[in-house]
Amino acid sequence: MRTKKLLYAFLKEVEKSKGKGFTLTNQDFGISEEEYYDIIRLAHREGFIINVFYADNIPYDYSLIELTMKGIEFIEQNSGWAKLYNGLKEIRDWIK
Repeated sequence: MRTKKLLYAFLKEVEKSKGKGFTLTNQDFGISEEEYYDIIRLAHREGFIINVFYADNIPYDYSLIELTMKGIEFIEQNSGWAKLYNGLKEIRDWIK
């Protein structure tokens, strides 16, 4: 469940950054760098995001990531979390 919530939070933040460049880090989510890279890889592998560039299987440039239609559908399918998520001041509170 934690992974799914983290994926939801990540995709919501990608959605919010549309056109502005994605600048959030693992610290914004309150998770380790490896967990953060795992979520980026998962979202990319599942086809939820595009424009991720890797070096040795580590996402090194994801500033231009965008949601795909599949990513938008994931957010919509989990819309029950929207009210809780939008009411939080910090992403970390959502992940706990």
